[in-house]
Parts: sequence; structure tokens; C-alpha cells
Amino acid sequence: MRPLILTGAFWALATGCAHTELTADEHRLEAQHEEAQAAQDAARYDPSATVTRTSRPSVDGLDEGLRSYNPTAEFLGASEAHLRQAHAHYEAAKSLEKFEDAACTGLTPAERGACPLFTAWVAQVEETSKGVGLHLKAEAPTPQLFAQMQCHLAYAKARGYERQSCPLYIKGVTLDLKGSVIWVTGDSGAVASEVRSEARVLFGNKVATSTR
Repeated sequence: MRPLILTGAFWALATGCAHTELTADEHRLEAQHEEAQAAQDAARYDPSATVTRTSRPSVDGLDEGLRSYNPTAEFLGASEAHLRQAHAHYEAAKSLEKFEDAACTGLTPAERGACPLFTAWVAQVEETSKGVGLHLKAEAPTPQLFAQMQCHLAYAKARGYERQSCPLYIKGVTLDLKGSVIWVTGDSGAVASEVRSEARVLFGNKVATSTR
């Protein structure tokens, strides 16, 4: 079974393993797998199955008598655990999709999947150790551009970055707007390096190195 990474309010079903970020569709597939496992375990539970055994004498020397138990009860418990995992996967899928919907209000599915055409609005690209800053032209529709970029990043995240078309939207990227500068930063040195590399290809001679 795959380990989980959940978003929003659904973080960390603790498994003790390395976590893998899943898409909304992958969470639903995992939920279906858990439900199938739950059904198999439930089928192995027999409420009429009993085993009777004589208990060992207690420490005070008294015999505690005969005890009966159901040897298939563990399958019922396992079934319930799989159902809880399935529910968590479904909730994670809904959380990802709600995040996308909130970021993309008013945009069609086609617009969500299309890379915003913002290169013409960028006056200069500032490279830093954390990624790049896109310095927009004075006439640029800054709030609209930033909203479109946030939407497209949410779209890419919900789909595991498999169908995104913007080179700057890499797994581990964060967007931030400060004044007329849109900062595209990575959560690690490797991601930041990839962002800078993609920016050089995308923006060419507009890229300048910063001391930050």
C-alpha cells in the first residue's frame, strides 16, 4: 500500500515510511484499492467461528475456566482499518480539488490547464538563491497575472504536475506577490536551481543575477 501525503486539513496518516505526494485521481484509485481490501477481509470474518480453550491457572493458583474467542475477528478489524484509509484518500482528493477550485474561480477547465502568457509583461528576471523574481512592467495587469499563475500551479499540483505546461511550475515551487514582483521560489536548493534554469530558457537576456 502506498504511503500518503494529504493536503489541507488531511495531513499525515502516519505510516512510518517515506511519503509520496499523490494526485486527486491517484487518491481515488488508492481509496478503491482500500475498499477492495476491506471487502476481502470482511468476507474472511465468520461471526459463528469460535474456539474454546482452557485458560492457564492464574497466579493465585485458581483455574480461570474455559474461554471462547473468535479467531477470525482480526479480519473484521483489518477491514475497518482499510475503510478508514479509503475515507482518508477520498478526503485528500476532495481537498486537492477544492484547493484548485478556490484558486481558479471563474476560469474554465481549459483556461486552468493553459499556461498564462505572461512573458510579454516581464521587464526583468532576478535570480536569487531561492529561485527567481519576475519584475513586471508598469502597465502589467499584476493581480490578474498572479491569480492566473496561482490557478495554474494549483491545477498542476492536483494532477501531480504531469499535465502542466509551464516550465516554471515544478513540484516544490511556491508563488508570492510583493509589489510588482512575482517570486517563484523552490522548497529546496535543487528545485530553486531548476527554476533558475527554466527561467533562463524562457526569458533569455531578461535574466539578471542578484546578490540575495
